[in-house]
Amino acid sequence: MSEHRSLVETTLDCADAVAEADAVTTDAFERALRAQGVVDALPGVLTGVAETLETRLPARPVAAPPYVVVTRAGPVARATLPDRGRLVVTVAAFERRDGRWVRHTETPAAALTVELR
Repeated sequence: MSEHRSLVETTLDCADAVAEADAVTTDAFERALRAQGVVDALPGVLTGVAETLETRLPARPVAAPPYVVVTRAGPVARATLPDRGRLVVTVAAFERRDGRWVRHTETPAAALTVELR
């Protein structure tokens, strides 16, 4: 987490800006993330996590689907590991509550999840 803290903090800052503008849409969030370089940095996060798991990605990830997508909840980076399944890295910035999208968490540690599915 520590090596990606700045990226997660930037993601949460973008989420705050989108929320303050009352523009919690996928497009608005993605524009903010792209402007701050978050989307372009996510393939490197995938590669780093794979290295931490002592495995390699079968192809070089890019900052576009299927490797990187921005959802209304937050950016997701994913890749299939040949021997372990699907690696999914998510920064959860928003959640659906009472029919509205609201900020999920304020802490980078709580926002970042890394899963093997």
